[in-house]
Amino acid sequence: MKKQHGFTLIELMIVFVIIGILAALAIPRYMAWSGESQAKTVLKQIYQGERTYHDKFSTYWIPKKSTEASAENPAAFDTIGVKIPIDIRLYIFTISGDGKYFRATASRITDYITVNGIRKNEGTIDPEGVQLHIRH
Repeated sequence: MKKQHGFTLIELMIVFVIIGILAALAIPRYMAWSGESQAKTVLKQIYQGERTYHDKFSTYWIPKKSTEASAENPAAFDTIGVKIPIDIRLYIFTISGDGKYFRATASRITDYITVNGIRKNEGTIDPEGVQLHIRH
């Protein structure tokens, strides 16, 4: 009797199912990480724009009312030289403060869930450049 070499169809199907499951877990995590990275980059740009504006005018730029910048409104922060990239569709950015202080916030549009008054998936930066993180 001749010995056969190779894999059976069942073994190959099991391997493909395992690869599919791993891909289904990995791809959304990568996409979330990529979005967070882009949001942090925009927060850093806002920080730099605010510092430059403060150096010129001795006050931080605070938008009128509650202006939000997003992929749909990328030019909202043109005054401080910040344009929101079109590919950041999951985040909105806001700036609040009183001119002596500012806080820039990046919030995921799809995750406006609040826990004890704090929005989940939100990152902030202030004049000292601290608190730059995206909460989960």
